[in-house]
Amino acid sequence: MTIGDVYEQLRSAAGLEGDRALIRIRTVYQPAAGDGARIYPPTYPTDQGKPPYVMEARVVDGAERHDVLLDR
Repeated sequence: MTIGDVYEQLRSAAGLEGDRALIRIRTVYQPAAGDGARIYPPTYPTDQGKPPYVMEARVVDGAERHDVLLDR
């Protein structure tokens, strides 16, 4: 599949044309500082006992896990 094919599929789906209801794109991101650099999620004031991060429940390989949300 070429980048042109991907573009046409995205354009078609965004224009509500064709038979696609959604498109899922999986991407692996790397920190801007380079492979292996540390990243720090934003922190927020919380009540005692709660983590200062925005958490999100996800299902991966059939198991639920809680991940820190890096950006909204």
